[in-house]
Parts: sequence; C-alpha cells; structure tokens
Amino acid sequence: MIMPLEIVKTKIYGTEWDDHLFCLSLHFNENGFVTSQYRPPELGDILQLKEKVHQNNEEEFLSIWTKFVIGLSVCSEERDPLERNIGALTFTVIDTLEKSQRLSFETLLDYMDCFSIMLKEENFSEKEIKAVYLPITLAVLKNFSDRIIDRTTGLVFISSSKYQEISRLLETSGAISNRK
Repeated sequence: MIMPLEIVKTKIYGTEWDDHLFCLSLHFNENGFVTSQYRPPELGDILQLKEKVHQNNEEEFLSIWTKFVIGLSVCSEERDPLERNIGALTFTVIDTLEKSQRLSFETLLDYMDCFSIMLKEENFSEKEIKAVYLPITLAVLKNFSDRIIDRTTGLVFISSSKYQEISRLLETSGAISNRK
C-alpha cells in the first residue's frame, strides 16, 4: 500500500462558464501534483502504479478539467449533483472518443480523478466519493467496453486480466451486485 506524502502546496483554479464559477483545487506533494487521493489503493496495486502522483503534466490535467467543466455546463439542468457530474464524466469520455477513437484505462482513471475532485468541490465527503469511484469506473468501462484499451498491451481493457482483477475487487468490496 502506498503511503500518502504530505501536501506542501495547493493551487486553486477557477473558471466561469455559463454564469457558473467552477473551482479546482490541485494539491502538490514533494513528488508532484496529487489527483488520485480518492482512487482505491488496490487499483494502483492491480495496475502496478508506483506512485499516487499524476503521471501527466499539470497542463494536461487542466485540459481534462476544462472538458469536464464544459460537460458540467451541458448537464446544468440536472439538479442532482452526482448525476450532473456523471453526465460531465460521460461527456468528457465521449469527447475524447470522438477525437481519438480509443481511450486508455489509465487515462480513464485520470478522468475519474477529475470527477472525484469535482465531487469534493461540491461538498461530497471523502467516504461518499470513494464509495462511488469503483462502481462508476466499472459502468464507464462497460458502456464503452470496445473503445477503452490497456495502455501496456493496446488490447481492449475489458478482456484483460487486469479487468478481471478489478471486477473481483468490485465484487468483494460490495460495491456491485453479482449481476451479469
């Protein structure tokens, strides 16, 4: 299990879109900026991720966030904040797939991290965010199963051994039922 490093700096970004102010708080530790604080540690173990710091640069993550904000604007009529954020996540995934045809699972996790940070900005508790992380990840994987790939092999992620391990993790965590 990866031990969290002490946060040494926080940058707050804000943008106004459709008369709404959206904020993003990025936390930094001595190794870089941290976006995966809500990601289950077991997921990192399965994917053999060594650190809980963002693999891309700050500008790339801000680009993800910008797409997400546009998605929030598109879903602004949705009153339930969780559903609005799920809509923004879906918008972000679809936007990427329209441009690139494929999305790596690792990039999907970056999107999930952005989703989680935005839920925190909407006053969801850490426990609530962690409770929805895996089920929503699985739902996105199933909805776009033929277009989300394993970065290391280039194959469809849902047919990989990593996916099988993640599915078992979801089942044992009680996050999903045993429906087929």
